[in-house]
Amino acid sequence: MIDSLNKELKALEEMTDNLRTLFQHEDRLIAEGWFSKLEFLYAVYDVIQEGIEHMKEE
Repeated sequence: MIDSLNKELKALEEMTDNLRTLFQHEDRLIAEGWFSKLEFLYAVYDVIQEGIEHMKEE
């Protein structure tokens, strides 16, 4: 039980790290053309979806 909780927490930490990175660099990513504003929102959504799926697997 504790092992599965640790795995879920690790997956949550990974997801929040990815989101933090995206939001820290949001302005630059959009300004340099890596993402449009809509594509950026989709990238955030994808990170959340992947995090949820990863937590379900654990």
